[in-house]
Amino acid sequence: MGWFSGQKKEPDVALRQDRQKCWEGRDAYFACLDKAHVVKPGDEGNACDSVKVAYEQNCAKSWIDYFNKRRVLAEQQQSVLAQVNSQASEARRSCLGFTDTLPVIFFFIEVNTRMVDCAARP
Repeated sequence: MGWFSGQKKEPDVALRQDRQKCWEGRDAYFACLDKAHVVKPGDEGNACDSVKVAYEQNCAKSWIDYFNKRRVLAEQQQSVLAQVNSQASEARRSCLGFTDTLPVIFFFIEVNTRMVDCAARP
């Protein structure tokens, strides 16, 4: 029938099971990388060979590339967020130190230039 025939096709159970196997293989491989303190897949040497083989057998190459890049990107984002939070708390402390008797009503951090602007109301 046509695209708009109204007939709904049930998803193929085999495809769903294949995706599930891929995700389980990915999770096991990434857990092994975490234990080995490795961020970038492929840099672990022989530490995760058995789970890596299962991961590569159960996932399409394009999925593996996507998952691996996403893992590295997520780690980079976490480190940037940790750095920003650290800078924010340091700036907050220094801002409060200057106006410890006045309530702080505005706080702004521009991360790229590391400019801190604090304003308080009398």
